[in-house]
Amino acid sequence: MVPSATHPELAPHPALSHVLRMAELINLRQARKRRARAEKDAAAEANRRRHGRSGAETRATEAERGRDRARLDGHKRAEGPEPNSEG
Repeated sequence: MVPSATHPELAPHPALSHVLRMAELINLRQARKRRARAEKDAAAEANRRRHGRSGAETRATEAERGRDRARLDGHKRAEGPEPNSEG
């Protein structure tokens, strides 16, 4: 005799009907990669919050560096042969 799903001994208990579902198949390699990527993104976000600056702050710093560089360049001596001080 072949067992069937309608046989009383093989039928699932009504209280377990919500548990007896087909499991979702997952690829463990993809799951590990997904988890690693999520951890990496979380760490990057934390670093951005800790060390990051807004675009306006970055532009202001670059402008200040440009002004400082121009000021220093303005104080440089003229390049070329130095005048002979012996007369």
